[in-house]
Amino acid sequence: MKRGVEVLPLFINQHPFVGKSYIDRAIESYTQIASYVPHSNNKLFSAPMKEIMVRITESAKPKYICILCKRSMYRIAEEFAKKNKAKAIITGESLGQVASQTLSNLYVLSSSIKLSILRPLIGLDKVEIEDIARKIGTYKITAKSIEGCKAVPMAPATRSKIKNINENGTTVLLVEQNARMALEYSNRGYVFKIGEIALIDTGENLLVNDEVRKSFLGES
Repeated sequence: MKRGVEVLPLFINQHPFVGKSYIDRAIESYTQIASYVPHSNNKLFSAPMKEIMVRITESAKPKYICILCKRSMYRIAEEFAKKNKAKAIITGESLGQVASQTLSNLYVLSSSIKLSILRPLIGLDKVEIEDIARKIGTYKITAKSIEGCKAVPMAPATRSKIKNINENGTTVLLVEQNARMALEYSNRGYVFKIGEIALIDTGENLLVNDEVRKSFLGES
């Protein structure tokens, strides 16, 4: 923002897995940070994640819940970026600060999307980050005690591997109403006709398949 780059703030809403205090803090933080954005028409966007969270919490291996959640957030952010012609995604991750921010997990997260990821805080420690928060007026806001995410497991994975995550990832059901989005988020897709599997391929290949484009995506 200080460099004159237009920023589109996106809040991933995990309600009801997070409480009202969590959402209120995000809004209050945005209001304070907005004063640093050199664009008068800037606003906070929100993307619901309830249904995805429900599926993630059904994982056979709860220790991967946090990393699956973050990968889903990345994919939602990438879709949002594409629709708004954004060139990168910016996160507030700092190496080793929490379970999902170990080097192994950051590698797994980065592999979930193709868009560039900018992490301006990556090399800073907690004290340095808190000093910045005090300078821009967000420290007291973010230091408030709030109701955390109810989906966080007792022992989240800190050294995830892409193979493990793909094996335990969220299944997406391909239906006519959201076929394009399902394929864009899926590693693999299955097309059913009269109860039988008619096509099996990667999501990327199914998106350009002539039959799929005509029958499910409304393209000629």
